[in-house]
Amino acid sequence: MGATQRQIARTFNCSQTTISKLIIRYQQTGQTQDQSRSGRPRVTTPAGDRYIRQIHLRNRCVTATSTAATALGHAISRRTVLRRLRTGGIRAYRPFRGMALTRLHRQRRLQWARTVRRWQRRDWARVLFTDESRFCLFRNDGRVRVFRRMGE
Repeated sequence: MGATQRQIARTFNCSQTTISKLIIRYQQTGQTQDQSRSGRPRVTTPAGDRYIRQIHLRNRCVTATSTAATALGHAISRRTVLRRLRTGGIRAYRPFRGMALTRLHRQRRLQWARTVRRWQRRDWARVLFTDESRFCLFRNDGRVRVFRRMGE
């Protein structure tokens, strides 16, 4: 076409070096495609990554395993789905279930607080406090998790 490399680079908004290397590659190989690189090729495309994030934002209770099996038409690993979600700012959290306090619950709590208000140290020594923390040795603890954007 008679255009200089600098004009072509300005048209495509890239550096002149990129255009120069592209011309050399075309002269040597007869095509402009990238050469194959080392390393494992990506299983998902950027469009597939966006689709995975969309699925989990629309339905937060969908599991990563079910998405891996059905989302893209071919099987990908659960870990791949979780990585794609994490790069999109979405992580799995336990859904919050707050205590639903009824009027009776509040009355009983107030009554208990008034009862123990004047207790001495010897009175509290007879009380056994238990910790209800759960410890999980394996990942599957039976809890349902939902996906949310980080910071929500």
